[in-house]
Amino acid sequence: MNGIWSTCSGWTARVIAAALLLIGPAASSRASDAEGRPVTGIEGVITDGSGAAVGLAHIALRGAIDREAVSGPDGRFTFEGLRNGGYRVIAEKAGFAVAQRDVAVNGAWIEVHIQLTAEVIKQTVEVVASADLASEALAKMPTTLRETPRAVTAFSAIELRERNIRNVAELLAFVPGMSPNSYR
Repeated sequence: MNGIWSTCSGWTARVIAAALLLIGPAASSRASDAEGRPVTGIEGVITDGSGAAVGLAHIALRGAIDREAVSGPDGRFTFEGLRNGGYRVIAEKAGFAVAQRDVAVNGAWIEVHIQLTAEVIKQTVEVVASADLASEALAKMPTTLRETPRAVTAFSAIELRERNIRNVAELLAFVPGMSPNSYR
């Protein structure tokens, strides 16, 4: 044996080796569990009102450390190696209202479930015209209003919510004579 081990008795070498094994993990700059994961962090899942996973949602973490992530196809996200303290987890995706949860990290992993709700879309249209301008515009039209090529279908916000419609393609599936690919 070479070095320090050649000058130590068998008993002394065992004591030194045991001490190194005991202080080795504590001296690490990043504590890990048996699976090698950092001891502190936040992991979670993003779902919609029906419980389905919401992939590609933007997740922001604000607190002692600020970070950002994107949920995977299974709706899962992870922030690891966090300092103890309070954090706010903010989730957003187009078509959904922004949701947030306040959590406290205290030396362990925290599981967070965030459910996104469909965003309420409010729109106001104000039409201003006089009878003279309207009649002039109608006189210039080459066809009459009775020759409109397609029927008009209107859905209320309640119907959209009941049918869980989240985009135009899903909406077109409920319009008579239309298919999701016919608007392209």
